[in-house]
This record gives sequence, structure tokens and C-alpha cells, in this order.
Amino acid sequence: MITAGQFAPAKSIPKVVESLDPVFRQIRDLVYKASGIFQLDGKLYLLPDACGRRMKLLGVRSPREYWHLLTGPGHAAELRQLLNEITIGETCLFRSQPQIEALRKVR
Repeated sequence: MITAGQFAPAKSIPKVVESLDPVFRQIRDLVYKASGIFQLDGKLYLLPDACGRRMKLLGVRSPREYWHLLTGPGHAAELRQLLNEITIGETCLFRSQPQIEALRKVR
């Protein structure tokens, strides 16, 4: 069974999704409910890595223990940290000179 912090090669994604700890689906659904961000089953293998980074930092040993942290008293701060971990914090849109020039020509 895949637990937090383990990486699976892309060619084995279907097997990885089947062997994920079911708690990660609960965490995925919690993330969706809180933020509208939904990870399809084909990308669900990314969630244990993100959770694993947070779990390691917090000294949490199991996905179930992390779930309790995300849903227990004072959970909002950790949920925010997890959301920061799974979202892309940077974009290069409109920072590339060729993109800027192309937009100028559209006018």
C-alpha cells in the first residue's frame, strides 16, 4: 500500500490509485469541499506526496493521524498549509517577452 511520501512511476498510475490508503480519498474530498480543487483518480497519486511533506514536517506518522489533524480542532491552519502545498504558487503567464509582444499585436 502506498503511504505518504512515496513516489510511483507514471506508468503504474492505475495500480497506485488502487493501492492508495483510502484516507487520501477522504483528504481529496476535504480539499475539494474547502477549495473547489479536485484531483481526478489519475492524478490522485500526487496527493500522498503533498501530504507526506506536511506529515514529515509535523511529525505525523500515518495518513489517518493526518486526517484527524485536518478535521480536528484548529484544523483551518493546517488545511491552509496543505492547500499551499498542493497548489501552484507561481505562473509565468505574461512574463515571457514573446507573450507580451503577441498580445500587443492582437490590439
